[in-house]
Amino acid sequence: MSRKPPGGVLSGQHRKAVEMLAQGSAVLEVAGELEVNERTVYRWLEREDVTAALKAIQRESTARTVRILRSKSQHAVNALAGIMADGEAAPSARVSAAKAVLDSTFRADELERLADIEARLDALEGRGGGREILS
Repeated sequence: MSRKPPGGVLSGQHRKAVEMLAQGSAVLEVAGELEVNERTVYRWLEREDVTAALKAIQRESTARTVRILRSKSQHAVNALAGIMADGEAAPSARVSAAKAVLDSTFRADELERLADIEARLDALEGRGGGREILS
């Protein structure tokens, strides 16, 4: 592992690389923007502090997206329920609406289970036993 800066604070280049990667930039783009070799960026990604910062940004971005989707989901469910209940709607539209509701429900359940598993794994890794137990 590479040396970490004092206090665990990322350097300006590392911080910029993390921000760009979190926004979807390719490693080659990051290297070009920061005027470093592509391999250098890959080495940075081997550092615990860099990967932790990247994961933190990605988690927050995902959480923000999920909050927005949740705020809109009731409207979507109501619209789909209206189509499902509309006897004048084409049968294919009613079936599609029902399928969308069921698929979304199952997907939401899966995401909640995955979030629970991730939290438990993080807790195990925090105690220093996570990776060894799984390998």
